[in-house]
Amino acid sequence: MTRTSRLLWPAARQGWPHLGIELLNDNNKAQRNMQVFGYTGSGNGSGGAIVHNGDTITRDLHISIVEDHGDIAAMLIPKIRFIGGSDQRSDSTKLESPATFTLPYRRPGEKRWVEITVDGVNEKVNRDSVITLYELDRNMPINGYSFVFRPMELDDVIRQNVFQHAAVFSRLAALGQAGARTEAERAKAMLKQKQISSGDYVKLIRTSFAPLRRGVQLSKRTVEDPFAIPKAIEALEKSDIEQMTTQHLSLLNHIDMMLTMDRKSRGDRADVVQMMRWQRELLSNKRFASADLISITDRFIEDFVNRKVTLDEYARVLREMQPSLKRLTSSIGDLELSRRYEALAKADGIEPMERAHRNFLLRTEELSR
Repeated sequence: MTRTSRLLWPAARQGWPHLGIELLNDNNKAQRNMQVFGYTGSGNGSGGAIVHNGDTITRDLHISIVEDHGDIAAMLIPKIRFIGGSDQRSDSTKLESPATFTLPYRRPGEKRWVEITVDGVNEKVNRDSVITLYELDRNMPINGYSFVFRPMELDDVIRQNVFQHAAVFSRLAALGQAGARTEAERAKAMLKQKQISSGDYVKLIRTSFAPLRRGVQLSKRTVEDPFAIPKAIEALEKSDIEQMTTQHLSLLNHIDMMLTMDRKSRGDRADVVQMMRWQRELLSNKRFASADLISITDRFIEDFVNRKVTLDEYARVLREMQPSLKRLTSSIGDLELSRRYEALAKADGIEPMERAHRNFLLRTEELSR
């Protein structure tokens, strides 16, 4: 089996190593392998992607960074930061190409976030500048994600940003952020205009971010803000129009990343088949062998690959497994495994069940060594 992580933009993250399943998990029926960052020539710009261990073993992840031409480092002054876990970096590191970063000892399903920030973008450059991240397996690139920095006219950048503004505020509204729905509708109405004036655009920014001046306030938020969003809003509101467009898109990207971090921390629907494959491998250990569990697990994987069932069957299948999982847990006699089984038995909904299932398998892996 190919060992692979996911190196993907948060809003369209895919990922199982078997390509047929990637599209099944994709709500948009397409996979984004790049983010296009339109800019007018000044200000800091940031975007990010998920790095995910999509394998069924614990391993190091090796991320290689390359640039499309030699002067990009001088032009963009790129920096990189990894977010999440014990190896999170509070400060960005200057990025030189080529470079390879290692994220050690990543467990199956474990996620990290990589942020690319550029500064001093040169308005005189009239072509795309590309920074690409690849995952390496035995020094060979196996998948990747590109950050494309594209010079645009101010009118085009404004429209790009208002479109993203509407999308992010709609997402905030769906997650319970007070005042976000009104601001999303204002942005959508602005997109209907043939041309968006810079004055209307500035007004949108300076009023829309009022709900976020104290930070993202979701009813059940589970992650801290690694982007200092209130401080970024304060800086944005003091910028001139050229800097504002770049900072605005960066801020929207950060909010979008944070919302995805929060959602994925509750469980990940896209990891369901990975968890079942991982469970099947763990059941090959004599200590955890269970004919009933092997039969149910194999049937689900085969039916899913053959498109006989959808991910919605996962909850039913886990319920079907519970008696066998309970007997297996009792036979092992590990208190921590028993605690995690109880959490799994009480979980409700695909995402919470996937999270509890993964925690159960993590402990099973530890006991298998």
